[in-house]
Amino acid sequence: MSLGELFTIQRLIKEYCVQEGWVNRRTGVVLTPTAIDLYDFNYNHICVATVPDGATLEVAEAQFLGKGWTVRRSDASRTIAEGVVKESED
Repeated sequence: MSLGELFTIQRLIKEYCVQEGWVNRRTGVVLTPTAIDLYDFNYNHICVATVPDGATLEVAEAQFLGKGWTVRRSDASRTIAEGVVKESED
């Protein structure tokens, strides 16, 4: 990675971190631009850009999930994935 690329990443972090409410990939804690490492940058910026239409999550048991609801997939110690319901089958 070149110095120029690192400066570009720094600019993107300053521009989008607070505006988009970036969170720590392990804890879910809201980040500030000075608290981000490259793993958090990847989680909050690169991964989002590579799946712009989101991912489909199918639940094992029938349940109502309303449009706009936040859904989290977690294990005992961390959030694995988080998203917002864009459409729901009634």
